[in-house]
Amino acid sequence: MSELSDRARLTGRVGAIFAFAATSWAYITGQDLWLVLLLCTLIPGVPLYVRFYSGRFRRYRFLVGIYLVAGAASMFEYWQFGHFPENIAKTIDLPPGAGEMQGIRQFNLSHVLYDLYPQDTETLVRNAQYGPTCIGDDSSLDFSQMSEEQAASSRETLRLLREQHPYCLSLQEEEKRSPRQWYELALSAQPKKHEEAYYHYVRILLESGAAREDVDAAAENWRRVFPYSRRLDPRDLFTRGAWFKDDADNADGES
Repeated sequence: MSELSDRARLTGRVGAIFAFAATSWAYITGQDLWLVLLLCTLIPGVPLYVRFYSGRFRRYRFLVGIYLVAGAASMFEYWQFGHFPENIAKTIDLPPGAGEMQGIRQFNLSHVLYDLYPQDTETLVRNAQYGPTCIGDDSSLDFSQMSEEQAASSRETLRLLREQHPYCLSLQEEEKRSPRQWYELALSAQPKKHEEAYYHYVRILLESGAAREDVDAAAENWRRVFPYSRRLDPRDLFTRGAWFKDDADNADGES
C-alpha cells in the first residue's frame, strides 16, 4: 500500500494539472523558452515533491524547501549579474539580465518616486543620476569599451527610453537641469536624514570643476550636518588623497 495519504495524492495530481495548463498557456502564447521549460519541469516535479514532502523522507522537507528557495534565488542572481552562460541564455531565450534590464528597473522606480514624491530628496538625487540621460546627455556613458554591436544596441535602448519611457517624458517637460542643479535643489530643503545627498554633492562639484571654495564649503556643510559620520572626507575620497596633498605641497613650497 502507498504510504501517501489521499490528500497528498490529490494535491500532487492537481498540481501537475495546473503545471500542464500553465505550460500549455506559455507555449501557445509564445512565452520565452526558459519559462516554458521551467513550467514543464513542474508537471512531474510537483507530484515528486509532494511524495517527498509526505513520504518517508518528510523529516527532511524543511531542508529541501530551503535549498529550493536558495537555488531559485541563486539562478536569478546569476542571470541578473551576468554570470549566466551566454550561450545557454541565448538557447533558451533568456531576456537581458545585467545592465539593460537593471537600468530599466531604475528608470521605472525613478518614475514612481517622481510621480508620488516629486520634491523628496531621494527623488531629486535620482533625477540627478538619470535625468541628464533622459534629456540627451551621454557624457556619463562610456561606449568605448563596447563592441560596435553592443554600442549600437545601447544607443537604440537609450533612444527608446528617451522617446517612450514615461519617466523621461515627464522630465522633458521640466527645465533641463544638470546633475549639480538637481543636487542643489535636493539640498535646498536642508534634509537631515539623507547623508548621500550631502556627500555626493561634493563629488558632483569636483567632477564639474567647481571652485575650490565651493567644494570646501560643501564638504564642511556635510560634516556640520553629520558630525558623527565615520565616512572619509569626500574631498579626500573622490580625489584619492590629492586634494589635501596639494595643500601640503603648496605649504612646503612656500616655506
